[in-house]
Amino acid sequence: LRDRPRAADPFVERCIVVGRIDRGFPAIACETLILHGTRDETVPIARSRELATINANVRLVELDDGHELVASLPAILAETDVFLAGV
Repeated sequence: LRDRPRAADPFVERCIVVGRIDRGFPAIACETLILHGTRDETVPIARSRELATINANVRLVELDDGHELVASLPAILAETDVFLAGV
């Protein structure tokens, strides 16, 4: 981590360090919705599945889409409405 550029925003910097794949997952204390494309070639869906499995506060919605989730915008809005209604 020493050789990489630092993020300008302290919050972003903390997220980069806390979310490092080689250090496992952070503890999640609040209700969290993850929307992940099953055809995502940038971030493997296995990572989101694992996170959802080990955290009771995580709800994973798998979308038939890639990394950008452009084709899933209507589903994203619907899932977000349902999620926020229950929080």
